[in-house]
Amino acid sequence: MMNKMDNLYTDLEKLRITDIRTEPSTGPRRWIFFFSAIVIIITVVGFLLFKKSLSSSNQVSIITVQTQAYGDAPTVMTAGGYIVAESEITVSSKVAGRIANLNVREGDLVHKGDIIAILDNEELRIQMEEKEANLKKATLNLKYKQELYEKDLIDLKRRKELFKENLISPSQMDQVEKNLIIAQLELDRALSELEICKKQLQLTKILFEESIIRAPITGIVINKIADVGEMLFPMKTMEGKSGSAIVTLADLRVMNVEVDINEDNIEKIKLGKPALITPDSFPDKTYQGEVAEISPMADRQKNVVPIKVRIINPDEYLKPDMSAKVTFQEKIRDEPKEKAVMRIPQNAVLNKNGKNIVFVIEDSRAIDREVQLGAIQGGYVTIEKGLKDGEKIVVEGHAHLHSNDKVSLK
Repeated sequence: MMNKMDNLYTDLEKLRITDIRTEPSTGPRRWIFFFSAIVIIITVVGFLLFKKSLSSSNQVSIITVQTQAYGDAPTVMTAGGYIVAESEITVSSKVAGRIANLNVREGDLVHKGDIIAILDNEELRIQMEEKEANLKKATLNLKYKQELYEKDLIDLKRRKELFKENLISPSQMDQVEKNLIIAQLELDRALSELEICKKQLQLTKILFEESIIRAPITGIVINKIADVGEMLFPMKTMEGKSGSAIVTLADLRVMNVEVDINEDNIEKIKLGKPALITPDSFPDKTYQGEVAEISPMADRQKNVVPIKVRIINPDEYLKPDMSAKVTFQEKIRDEPKEKAVMRIPQNAVLNKNGKNIVFVIEDSRAIDREVQLGAIQGGYVTIEKGLKDGEKIVVEGHAHLHSNDKVSLK
């Protein structure tokens, strides 16, 4: 019996299901996941930095190269002055009114005829509609009076024939003639009323049009004087300023330097004499100029004579009221054109791999170009070969540039 029980237990042990699941080893898997995440993060950050480096641009300062027409002309004298626009106009309103719309901001470029501001002109619009209705009424009245006059004129001719045949009395004839005279007076009055209505409508249209202020010249808004909601009056304020002034426009395409020359030195300055202009704000930039105007009167208080020096090729760096130094030069007559030289700041030239290069701006990118240098004088170097008039070159921020790098102006 015992043997049978032992055999039964043995068979039951064989039938028992053993839990063969084991605790997974999590250590190696965690390290693999951790290193994979690091690799992914580094890859993404590197890609973003690379993309940013491609899209970003290097900030640089540039100048426009020009051939100096007079070469190394001798210097006559140097004086300081201020840059001014050739045309500077304060735009004002001819009519009183409140500004309803102002379409410009300081720094905006506007063209001649562009709308700068609109005054509240609803009342003028209503008046204009009323004047148009009066004109239409006066036109119909004139037409009616014209028809009456023509009718009385025909009646007069008919009555004259009857009067010759003694078919009507003299008193009847007089009455017909008086009727024609009255018709003529009424016709003249209707014609006068029509002309008055035309003038009134024309005046209202002028006032309505003047409530829309337009730019008288093409220029830059350099000063915004009034704002939306302000009331304008076509008169002087207590400070002596125009009460209807809105903005100041300046034509920056033509710019001068105003300089006061001492009376003792004025004989050295002649119209057309060449000059070099250097703004105090940009001492590395030099612009060509010439004497454009010498005042016919001297300033007795200062013992000076005001003159204007025209800047031949102004650019976006020059602003009104900037101070500048003007170096007057002696004009060399009959100088061959081929002897003219091109000079640029010496710091614009870099030496790479034994070559003298400058960076030229083409489509917002800096392209390196080899140049042949000449004489160096006063921080400037003469370019014998490699550049053309009107090209823009980098003078600051180019130390770490590479060819075809994207750039933007400082």
